[in-house]
Amino acid sequence: MNSSEFTVDRIDGEFVVLLKRPLEEEQILIPLAKLKIQLHEGDIVQLINNNEGTDFEITVLEKETSHAKDEIRSLIEKLKKK
Repeated sequence: MNSSEFTVDRIDGEFVVLLKRPLEEEQILIPLAKLKIQLHEGDIVQLINNNEGTDFEITVLEKETSHAKDEIRSLIEKLKKK
């Protein structure tokens, strides 16, 4: 079993695009039809691979997602004041 954190970059057609944290340089595509939960852009998720990558679980990390969104809002406000 392998676990990694990802950021939901976007929903692109029939796929969700995930960027591996923290550098967000590696991306993976997961078919929307394979998801058991609804994801939104900006969500931070934990992806757990079972059975050598053929089976997986995704959990939204609510606390991390909220913290990241708060940081982004703060940065936007700072930029507006300049």
